[in-house]
Amino acid sequence: MTEERKVELRQLLHEARQNVIIEAPKGYKRISVEEYREWVKAFQKSYRPDLSSILDYRLNIQDDAVKSKLFDFMKEELADYIREHEFEDESLDLPTYWIQTAKAATRDARRLIPCGLDSLLEKFLEIAIANGTEQAILALDRCTRETSGTFQKIIFLQDLRVQYSGTTREASKTQIRETHIAEGIKFVQLPSCTIGQIWDLCESEQSGFIELPSYAAGFPSYLFQESFILTEDKIQSWSESPMALHLSLFSEAILLIIDYTVSPLFCKPSVKSIEGVDISDRFEIKIKSAEFPNFDVDKFYHALSLIANYAVKPLFQWQYIDEDELFKVGDWWYTKLMRPRVMIDSGSGIHVINETDIDRAKCLYQLLTNPSSNIGEKLQIPIDRWIKSKTSQIPEDKIIDLAIALESLYLSNIPEPTELSFRLRLYAAWYLKEKTKDRKELMKIFNRLYDWRSAVIHNGKLPEKKISRTKKRPYTQEEISELITQAQDLCQESIIKILEDGEFPNWNSLILGEETT
Repeated sequence: MTEERKVELRQLLHEARQNVIIEAPKGYKRISVEEYREWVKAFQKSYRPDLSSILDYRLNIQDDAVKSKLFDFMKEELADYIREHEFEDESLDLPTYWIQTAKAATRDARRLIPCGLDSLLEKFLEIAIANGTEQAILALDRCTRETSGTFQKIIFLQDLRVQYSGTTREASKTQIRETHIAEGIKFVQLPSCTIGQIWDLCESEQSGFIELPSYAAGFPSYLFQESFILTEDKIQSWSESPMALHLSLFSEAILLIIDYTVSPLFCKPSVKSIEGVDISDRFEIKIKSAEFPNFDVDKFYHALSLIANYAVKPLFQWQYIDEDELFKVGDWWYTKLMRPRVMIDSGSGIHVINETDIDRAKCLYQLLTNPSSNIGEKLQIPIDRWIKSKTSQIPEDKIIDLAIALESLYLSNIPEPTELSFRLRLYAAWYLKEKTKDRKELMKIFNRLYDWRSAVIHNGKLPEKKISRTKKRPYTQEEISELITQAQDLCQESIIKILEDGEFPNWNSLILGEETT
């Protein structure tokens, strides 16, 4: 944008701001432009779900001549990006002029998502009112210069906590703590809330006089986005008390935050393909990390699971774009149709890790993704099955998963599956233990596991425990849990040892002491 055009735009924005009114949604009070500015700024800078209604207020320029001049200016400035042809989905009531912004790409949309020029103009006005004319002009100028923007993917990890060294328990409850994993990748642990505080907020919401507790002011603004404006088909407790439920979920929660770049911010139209889709409409998304430019979050979950001895998984995730970015607008119907569901899982209790564990998880991740070794690929089945054994609620399924995992670890090199049980016990005992006594004990555990596995496969249920020559009884839940836990721990130990060794063991060399050629 030339300096002359910027001068013209400043004058148009001045006129627009003199004529703008704030239209309130049905059932809400009208507010002044000054109140709107303060609400938006507060909503941008801190955790303020109590101000979420500001997203439903609309900006309207009363003077049609001023509105038309500003609209025409935007239309001219964005001429290279505006589309006027029909969209392939005729059921959508599309605006006459629309563009494709990068916002949908940040949410992994696989098709064109239209953004009306009217919506873009309204976002432009919002930036001008909340953050100033120069910030709005800068945002528009950036979008038309083929530059890249930034956004964050924020992943809520379920039932995981970090214990920081040198920090008292009480201090960790009131502070936001960050742990650097790599450039552009970090853990954030949020402060805690008491049950009493959450209940007080719930009661205030139900009374209609919402007062957000002071401790929530320290929460970052990215905790409340459009993704959290829940629709009627969501779980009832969330829709009734969204803020109270947010705080109960966020209390001491661990977030995995990944920084990304996306370019361009606006996408130019191109020649249509035969199918009617612009095949050259592509956005380039990169992780802002020189160390892990191809960061595989699923592999990182696996590494973290192995260290935490717990199936680490995301509860939900969302994308965050700064409010003063013009490309943040652009998926009015995609958000409505594709908003992620939040599934509340009771989980299996809180699992605590420390900073050393995070460093170890990073090391395991590097081993799992090492391009010069295929060890990560070979361990995929054992890791997947070990994790399944952690999440399954059925003992028989756990036994099967663990047996498959251990067979993949210890029997993958056997061409003909003869005497599998004996080989599995022998290999695992020799690989994991050094003393004869420990190896014998380990062989007993694997022998029982394999007996149980055979019974489940052939009979569909666990075997009974022999207590005399003529009597048997079912294994107790404690006995079943004990064996499963032992097998899970041995499987975990085996996977980590193979990863850190960088290779599967050479059984001839290990057991017989022979050198192979």
